[in-house]
Amino acid sequence: MAKKDLRVVKTRALIRSAFISLIDSKGFSPITVQDIAAEAQIGRGTFYLHYQDKYDLLQKLTDEVLNDLASCIQTSLHIQNGVFYVKALEDMLVIVFIQIKDHSMFYKTMLTAEDIPNFQQHLSKFLFEKFKMEFHNLEIDVNQLDFPHDMLFSYLSSSVVGIIDWWLQNNMKFSAEYMAEKMAALFVQGPLTLFGMKIQTD
Repeated sequence: MAKKDLRVVKTRALIRSAFISLIDSKGFSPITVQDIAAEAQIGRGTFYLHYQDKYDLLQKLTDEVLNDLASCIQTSLHIQNGVFYVKALEDMLVIVFIQIKDHSMFYKTMLTAEDIPNFQQHLSKFLFEKFKMEFHNLEIDVNQLDFPHDMLFSYLSSSVVGIIDWWLQNNMKFSAEYMAEKMAALFVQGPLTLFGMKIQTD
């Protein structure tokens, strides 16, 4: 396996950090390649060695961050032979929240940037497809459920995005461990139970 050129890694990190900082300060639309190069303290020619334009940079950065997030989500770690292991779910979610924290500037900026309006929807759709694939890999026959399986994946993905957004907007004042525990409780017990309500089904 070829070793990564550390100069390339460092330059791309500078470009991406500068790019996110600029989106945060002035929005995506006004940004030029010259702006990015100046912020990253590199030449325009160096930028073009790595990316075609700002749209290519945005796409590749988004793909990389979301693929890193997807690699943290493995339902096989907490669902085995039809048994759901809550502690294993919490352990997995800790890794997810640490991943979010490591890229917090990216997520916070992208979720609030007014001229990148579809990112929240894109993130939700990305997670929807990830959950769908994970359940398929577990060989769970979702067609046997007594409600549309797409409803389940939509609920899971939109819930995760909403909680991530809430955590970021509150400056991540709670630890990854705390967030993992509470998200697991929401998934396992449901919001009504956590509100202390008694459930009557008839």
